[in-house]
Amino acid sequence: MSFESSRTEGGGEITTYDSLDHSLGQARGNVYLAGKCWASYLALEQLLGQLDEVEAAATARAGAVRCADTLEAAYDESLGFIPAVLENNNQSAIIPAAEALVYPWQMGLKDAVDEEGPFGRYIRMLKRHLQNILNPEMCLYEDGGWKLSSSADNSWMSKISISQFVVHEILGMSYQGEERADAAHVSWQVKGSEFYACSDQFATAKPIGSLYYPRIVANILWMDSNVMTHRAMPKENPSSHCAL
Repeated sequence: MSFESSRTEGGGEITTYDSLDHSLGQARGNVYLAGKCWASYLALEQLLGQLDEVEAAATARAGAVRCADTLEAAYDESLGFIPAVLENNNQSAIIPAAEALVYPWQMGLKDAVDEEGPFGRYIRMLKRHLQNILNPEMCLYEDGGWKLSSSADNSWMSKISISQFVVHEILGMSYQGEERADAAHVSWQVKGSEFYACSDQFATAKPIGSLYYPRIVANILWMDSNVMTHRAMPKENPSSHCAL
């Protein structure tokens, strides 16, 4: 989206990340929301096709292609990633630029997130983006935990778990020091949030809000993750499961 609704009366629309800076808080020109638009177009194409609305389904497909092409072209070679907001020379890097891949994946549209599929160039761009920002200089905390935005000290565990699923399960990626991430996130909850049972919002590994927040149910993706399940299973008894 390139414009604000007239309902803002001169203000600005925001995403659900209302506690973050422009990198994830601003809706206009945000690549996080643009990715979700791409996924929404694919969902609409699928649903309209089932209703035999051929022309409308084709329009939705065209929207998905346009979204992917626009985002792919926005990758900044000098930065090594796609800026979080496509305006005002923004240089923030965000992990959730790739979050939207989880939606077509869960709908069974696996070809849409395949590097060799119809949106292969977009998927390969997102892999490059993630490979270049999953490091302590950009989007990892000192303990190895994930920092959703390079320019804001604020993270949500629910969003982290979704992005981890995208990185490990959908894109099949690994990165240096990733084994520390799980231990860090467990510590955030077990030690940092013990008084609250669990928390969703953290800053520098400290719970600061969204205490016992329902959106944290997204962490169920850890139980559906091949990588996470493998790590959680004791070597001496591979048939047993261990909840994270």
